[in-house]
Amino acid sequence: MPAPKFLDKLLNVPNFWFLLVIVLWLSFTAGWRPMALPDEGRYTGIAWEMYLNQDLLIPTLNGLPYFHKPPLFYWITTLGYALMGANYWALRLAPLLASGILVLVFFRFLMTHTTAHLAKYSVLILASQTFYFGASQFANLDLLVACLISITILSGYHTVCLIETKKNYRWILLLTYLSAALGVLAKGFIGCALPAIILLIWLIYLKKLTLLYKLISFWGLVLFLVISVPWFYYIPMKKRKMECEDKDM
Repeated sequence: MPAPKFLDKLLNVPNFWFLLVIVLWLSFTAGWRPMALPDEGRYTGIAWEMYLNQDLLIPTLNGLPYFHKPPLFYWITTLGYALMGANYWALRLAPLLASGILVLVFFRFLMTHTTAHLAKYSVLILASQTFYFGASQFANLDLLVACLISITILSGYHTVCLIETKKNYRWILLLTYLSAALGVLAKGFIGCALPAIILLIWLIYLKKLTLLYKLISFWGLVLFLVISVPWFYYIPMKKRKMECEDKDM
């Protein structure tokens, strides 16, 4: 069955304009749709208090410490408040960035491993999914961590392909560690554990487990630890200090 004419026209436009249309589509209602409570109100409220208090380390909700989630979403939303003020675009900056970046990475990945036509079709299918469209404009942590987990898996896959073809893979491998570290800062251990398990099962299935040692990078581990560990190290110490102060009162 032939594709509709408008779809053919869209798929034949230059890559830049095609991706621009997709990104604009994903942000279509972000600037005017009211907040959905309680999730959007809670997470963006924490970022708002972080912005008002000028404290990027201690998330608070109604003035009380809120350590349930790591801070990456709050940091991005705080940046949105600093750049744009208190509006719907600012409070949804994190999911908008995540959806746009994932589309670009997914498109680049498919352009490398398949064809331009298939890459455009795949991105179009992704962007037209109801849940992906909605998540792109919904201020919570889900799409942010999904974006980072996906980038970790895709860059890990691409690293293995580069290793097998004896091409330089160091920078792509560092991207794998970087996205895994940011995934931890987005939603905790799942940000690195899930992509690691998926890549491990894939290597075992393809009987390529001997390549695993090449995926272990000293500088990658350093990058991962420098990005992901400090906040998790600081918070327990700060929490104990606050508990001691409460006991002394």
